[in-house]
Amino acid sequence: MYPDTVSPLAYQTVHALAVSANLFGTSYRTQPWAQSLCTLLLLSLGGSSLALLLLNQLPGVLVRPENLVPYLVVWFVTRNIIPGAFARLAKTPAFRMLLITLDSAHMAKVIIESGVERALAADHKTELGRFFVALLCGAMSGCAGGLVGQLIAVTEQEWHLQTPPMLKAKYPYKPLMAAACTVLYLTLREGPGFKPSWWTTARLATTAAYGAIEVMNYLSTTLAAANSAALGKPPGKPAAAKETEAKPEKPEDTSKVVKQETEKESSPRRRVSKKIE
Repeated sequence: MYPDTVSPLAYQTVHALAVSANLFGTSYRTQPWAQSLCTLLLLSLGGSSLALLLLNQLPGVLVRPENLVPYLVVWFVTRNIIPGAFARLAKTPAFRMLLITLDSAHMAKVIIESGVERALAADHKTELGRFFVALLCGAMSGCAGGLVGQLIAVTEQEWHLQTPPMLKAKYPYKPLMAAACTVLYLTLREGPGFKPSWWTTARLATTAAYGAIEVMNYLSTTLAAANSAALGKPPGKPAAAKETEAKPEKPEDTSKVVKQETEKESSPRRRVSKKIE
């Protein structure tokens, strides 16, 4: 498609490390080994695999099983050999920023290769249909894995169906980011006067856009968590949450009621005993 001097194994290793770093704050470490492996593979490969299945093509891991090796190695080492050390490293801002920056190149590559270019190469009856399928496959490649993962709650100890938190957010940045990067690449790719030599420029622009959005989201989330910690409130909780929270009702003291009823029942007996005397 376009020149690429970086080994695919390097892309996949960085992506596996980035996904693992995000998972170490969940129940991923306490899940059984098979469940945790499925969690990592679904979140890492789910989006591109679904996009290829939509195009009636086999996912890349089935065509080239060797692509699974980096994910298996990262899963085995980070979760089973050095989980404590990797958990501490994953909390380091410098390490997370490095992973986000490097992983942006991989995600842009996935959106372009597994999504947009595969869709554009397929047979379409209309030009509008060709553009729509390319947009859909590009967006799916960028966020469908995480969306399906949230749908079945893969990061929890017990999997179950739920509404993906990604969709309940006021600004679902992952789907919007994947769609925006896809539109950017399609605009450069399908623009007037396009030449094959522009593929690299279009890819670099898409990578830069994806990386910039990811970095801004990480910084904003980190700053919000730091401010909440400084104020003594959990992250994401508004300042006036304590005032608006409904106070739990105190359980009614039933001992007084029982005592009063007992006294009422015993009082007539006392009167009768006095009259008899």
